[in-house]
Amino acid sequence: MSSDPYPAKSPDPWVTSSPGHPRTYDAGPDNIVVPPLLTRGAQWGLTSLLLGVPLLAGSPVLLLLLRNFWTLGPAGMRVPVAFAAGIGGLGMILGLAAAGAGFGVRGWVIAASDRQPIALGLGGVMLNGVAFLVWLGITIDMMSFFLQHLH
Repeated sequence: MSSDPYPAKSPDPWVTSSPGHPRTYDAGPDNIVVPPLLTRGAQWGLTSLLLGVPLLAGSPVLLLLLRNFWTLGPAGMRVPVAFAAGIGGLGMILGLAAAGAGFGVRGWVIAASDRQPIALGLGGVMLNGVAFLVWLGITIDMMSFFLQHLH
């Protein structure tokens, strides 16, 4: 039994069999399947990572803003309007982090069922989980500020 994946071919009059050419030309099988660049699981995992990176990278900006809120107070700010906007905006950000974690879990499951590497899905779940926890802390901090200054 040979380890050669191509079947043996019969002699062809166009191919020489002289000792100068020890092997015959083999074009290979006709049904070569080229795998896609990204599998379905990798696509879901990459989507999860692309959602999680900006969420986690944007959190220090809001933390600096909250630091200014706590040190300077709500000078010239309509606190009820800012409270409502904060609930809406932070709710959407927490929803995006949860969706990113869901995309990561889906990519993880698809990759595991296709017997592909689960790294992108797992990384997306971890990144969005950390982003969700960071933004949850920011939400609690911002709401405690607004509730303290709400009149």
